[in-house]
Formats: sequence, C-alpha cells, structure tokens
Amino acid sequence: MWFSALLTFECSVADRSDTPLRDETVWVIEANSKAAAREKASALGLENEHSYKNSDDEIVRWTFIGVEEIQDLCVSAIADGTEVYSRLSWASQAPTLRPPGGETTRRKG
Repeated sequence: MWFSALLTFECSVADRSDTPLRDETVWVIEANSKAAAREKASALGLENEHSYKNSDDEIVRWTFIGVEEIQDLCVSAIADGTEVYSRLSWASQAPTLRPPGGETTRRKG
C-alpha cells in the first residue's frame, strides 16, 4: 500500500531569538498499514534532521517536529501523475497556496 506523509520540520539559528522557520514536506511511503506508514514517516523525519554552518558561521539546525498527517493513496503502484496529497477546506478558510514567484495556475473554463 502507498501513503503520503505530511512531515513538519523547524529551522532555527543558534543564538538568535527569531521566529523559527517551518517547512511542511510531503513524502511517499510504502507500508502495510497506516500505523506502519506513520512509524516509517517518523523514522524518515528523524533521519533528515541536520545542522550546518551558514555564511555567518552560525549553526543552522533543522529539527523534525512531527508527522502531521498520513493519507492512503488508494493505489497499488505509483506512476507519473499520481496524486500524493490533498487538503480540503472551505474557500473562505483556505490557505493561499502559491508556487514560487507568487503566480497561481488555474484551469480555464
């Protein structure tokens, strides 16, 4: 079975009190159950924590916050064009999701 996993990471810079930057990422997971997918996703999140020094010689740390959501993809195989994540919300409450550059792509019609 295939699942998508929404993971959250937080970026912070040592010795700064700035509001941390949050990153939501979607991962594709193959597992036998939703619980197993969540366990795999948590392991992936922990494996992807890392830190490095930036150009100002400050330590930048990416910390795994958690698995926000697991969705069953309801497909037996992943192929080009497979939907891996969906979020439903009322139009009046929907977050504005824009690609880099700020342009939205809408279907004409």
